[in-house]
Amino acid sequence: MILRFDPAKAPCVEADLQLSLIEAFEACRQQTLTLISNIQPRLIRQQAHPDFSPVGWHLGHIAYTESLWVLEKLSGSPCRFPHYQRLFSADGLPKAERQNLPELEEILAYLTGVRSHGLYILENLNTDTHAALLYWLLQHESQHAETIAMVIALHSSKEANQAPFCLPKQSLNNQEKESLNVIEDPMVHIKAGAFTQGCDEIVAIDNEKPAHLVWLNDYWIDRRPVTYQQYHRFIAAGG
Repeated sequence: MILRFDPAKAPCVEADLQLSLIEAFEACRQQTLTLISNIQPRLIRQQAHPDFSPVGWHLGHIAYTESLWVLEKLSGSPCRFPHYQRLFSADGLPKAERQNLPELEEILAYLTGVRSHGLYILENLNTDTHAALLYWLLQHESQHAETIAMVIALHSSKEANQAPFCLPKQSLNNQEKESLNVIEDPMVHIKAGAFTQGCDEIVAIDNEKPAHLVWLNDYWIDRRPVTYQQYHRFIAAGG
């Protein structure tokens, strides 16, 4: 499970903001590194699916983004790692060409190098002025950590000779279709009403703003996330 940065815990006292952000950056990085602690080295540079970049690319992109906004934009310094710019920028290479990566040790050294310079800048920065950007960087790494977790899961599925994205070769028979109607875990009925969508707090990402009221009609929702098996059966039944 990825522990996203919790906006509710964002400090309100300016004196605590700098320390809180530095601690959040360190905790976020630790969870990213924990994700890859047991991954096979050969999978760091392999695509698990055409829609996803390799795990190693996501690690390098986290470092690239932090370097761009903290080392360069905030401090006004030239890029310390120009040889990684095209490789790890989002618009540098298409996903299919992102497998020619350095070894994991080199990528981790890139992460460490950027972070060590970045922490020095944060410790000498008016963090209150740049809080919105720093919160965004935390969210950015957390989001890529989520993608890394997905890619690792896809690699695990392939290693186990599973194909979670493949449709079944044959449709279910009538008896199997009828079994789909058996309610094993009843859905929850949500009554119609208005709710506040979005957020105007400093921790919000641009596409989460502005907060506004939205009306929804009655609807039903599953109690738990849909599993691969459940979705597989749904597609086979003609969904």
